[in-house]
Amino acid sequence: MAATVPQQQQPIDGHLKAPEAAVHLEKISFEPQIRAAHREYLSIRNRTLELRPLPSACPDDPLNWPTWKKNTQNLMVAFHAMMTTSTAAGIIPGFVDFAKQYETFVPEAS
Repeated sequence: MAATVPQQQQPIDGHLKAPEAAVHLEKISFEPQIRAAHREYLSIRNRTLELRPLPSACPDDPLNWPTWKKNTQNLMVAFHAMMTTSTAAGIIPGFVDFAKQYETFVPEAS
């Protein structure tokens, strides 16, 4: 059901007249309109149509990926987050050696 927009309101004596038909948002359906082929694909792939957000029919959509692939992607993100922290902190033990090699103080070597 599509919402109707009232026509341009004309001022009457400096006041706007009320619209002819009020729009009730609770009566508007926000359910996505999907084709029969997409509905069948979702029913087979996910065994339900109660999906939020609704995946597309494309197998490259991350919402359509198998669980192992989603978990692998999450592990890769977590691994890279761990590596940036450990790389940034990994040089700290070497500051003493750098200070000895360059004959300076540790804060200057860091």
